[in-house]
Amino acid sequence: MNTQTHHSTSDARGRIDPGAAALWASAFLILALVILQAGRLGAGAQARADVTEIGDTVLLTSALDASEDILAILDSRADTLMFYAVVNRNSIELRENVNLTELFMSARGVPGPGGRPRR
Repeated sequence: MNTQTHHSTSDARGRIDPGAAALWASAFLILALVILQAGRLGAGAQARADVTEIGDTVLLTSALDASEDILAILDSRADTLMFYAVVNRNSIELRENVNLTELFMSARGVPGPGGRPRR
């Protein structure tokens, strides 16, 4: 019986948190959708993106058209996904700031901060 307890404890340490794994998978899915949508904006244009990972942050850049690029930043520490537009290669503006924890909680029908999550 003692062996079984030790076995289950070591299994728990080696597992990935399913909530974090779901958030990461969904974030990368959203980034892939951004690339696909960017490819549809221009007639016959191909979606091309550059992805860079720096610590807990993932940066994705993609061209929307000849004068506008998009920058998506996934910050895993803050669980946020931010979209910036780079216009004429000389200015940047925040287009969207998404809190992934709140986004996925609302998708499940779970109340926001202060509410009790359903189990």
